[in-house]
Amino acid sequence: MNTQQTATRALTRLSLAIAITLPVGLAGCDRAEQVHAPPAGTPEALDFALESRVNDTIVPSIEAFADSAQALDQASEAFCEHPVTDTLEDARSAWNEASARWNRAVIYNFGPLNDDIFAPKIHSIESMRQRGIDYSAKVRHEIERQLAADGTLDTAHFDALRHDQTGLLPVEILLFESTADGHPQAAEAVVEDFHDHPRKCDYLLGVTERLANDAGYVEAGWTHAFKDTETPYRELFLAGELDQGGRPLAVLLVSVQDHLDYLQRRKLEGMQDARLAGRFYDNATATIEEIETLVGGEHGLLAEAEARGHTETATAIRKALDRAVRAAANEDRKALTTQVDLLWKLFRERLPDALGVELGLNFSDGD
Repeated sequence: MNTQQTATRALTRLSLAIAITLPVGLAGCDRAEQVHAPPAGTPEALDFALESRVNDTIVPSIEAFADSAQALDQASEAFCEHPVTDTLEDARSAWNEASARWNRAVIYNFGPLNDDIFAPKIHSIESMRQRGIDYSAKVRHEIERQLAADGTLDTAHFDALRHDQTGLLPVEILLFESTADGHPQAAEAVVEDFHDHPRKCDYLLGVTERLANDAGYVEAGWTHAFKDTETPYRELFLAGELDQGGRPLAVLLVSVQDHLDYLQRRKLEGMQDARLAGRFYDNATATIEEIETLVGGEHGLLAEAEARGHTETATAIRKALDRAVRAAANEDRKALTTQVDLLWKLFRERLPDALGVELGLNFSDGD
């Protein structure tokens, strides 16, 4: 990596850090002002539950993913400065963390994560999310083509890549396997491959920087300014000022059920991802635990459902979440599929009614 590239990467990290840290104090002030929860079962209590979910669960999850993407970029840079097995394992661990954090944040597929009809960030970060297509072979081909080429691998090159060449997948392939015949995964083989192909580090740092920038864009949209406004999406969402209309809680519930449908149909019944890193079930656990955090808590959505006389629905969701976590821990694909399907039905058919939320025609098919 040359001096100009190093300087550009440092400036990019600095500008992202400034953009995403400015509003932290404001969010903290908002939470401090919410001292007493309204009486359970009232419209005010439901608004309070949603606001607390945004401030205490959704925004922190988005921030944690952005932080992990930055850490992955930095760990990759450290590996390229000193390519040995120890620094490779550090970079691999950083990928594992970013992947888990993504599988929490991805359930919030609205606002900054999906604000461009042609190129939403959700597809740039997880290419499989668009159609359930595994682009591994295509990514491998492009990596090998670029390693044999002599064109400049600068920021402009990676900014111009299609969604099927960006995000977590190319980083996984670069860090967890060699380009040699048979694609060996042993750390020693992967390190040797980087030594044999100096451009491989340029490619790795290009895709990790693109990933960090995309994650930073989503975080800045939630906490600093959404699109061409000067207002954080957090504030717009809670005020109900949404691009495509709809009530905020309805948008949130549809997004969760949409992802559950995707997890079931595209991954559990289709092609599992994160296979090289062996992290599919860890990532599924992260998703289920994020949903558990989202709806749980003393003044959470399930507590509101119970206060409105829907204890049976709340109990069914808690049991399904617990069973899904246990199925993932046991890597029991059939049992996990059953529980994810049940959760999708509960979020689609029963929880909205329990909370008095009209979803309208917002259902998605999980693509």
